[in-house]
Amino acid sequence: MNSTCPTTGTIDSDLTRTSNGDLVRAAANGDQRAWAELVRRNSSMLWAVTGSFRLGSADRNDVVQLCFLRLVENIARLRNPEAVSGWLATTARREALRVVRSAQRERATAYDDLDTMVSAEALPEDRAVEADRNERLHAAFRRLPERDQHLLRALMSDRQPDYASASAALGMPHGSIGPNRARALHRLRRELTAVGLPS
Repeated sequence: MNSTCPTTGTIDSDLTRTSNGDLVRAAANGDQRAWAELVRRNSSMLWAVTGSFRLGSADRNDVVQLCFLRLVENIARLRNPEAVSGWLATTARREALRVVRSAQRERATAYDDLDTMVSAEALPEDRAVEADRNERLHAAFRRLPERDQHLLRALMSDRQPDYASASAALGMPHGSIGPNRARALHRLRRELTAVGLPS
């Protein structure tokens, strides 16, 4: 039985001999056989177009399906139904490019997130190195005379060392804070070298 289109009349029952334009007009009027023929004629071409963008098979399939969805949405508005294959090819290129750009953005975001995670939370190896360094630093500090430890703690408690407060807290003359601090730091550097830390 022939398919009938109100605009052009009867479509050949062998749809392979029907023009693209007649198929588009028939499909726009609900002819499922015409639609199936449009899909058959253009699927290979769309797969070839998407292949040029080096998409994976799942992405290529999604783009091809999306192209036919766009055709369903716009089939009644095509200005040149005979050029439907060109319209589909252009749509495929546009959608494939969108997929490529989206994947690039996702990769860039993933790299940014990874950089943030690495900087925000040290890797186990880094934490182990840091813990070892801290332990050796504390060991070197504990080997100092108690007087040096008290002095350095008093001066390190604030960003701006307060000699007056340290003098009052330690019962040490104000004028002797600087020289005693220098000697304490010299001894600390020596102890750091002994435990294998750069001074």
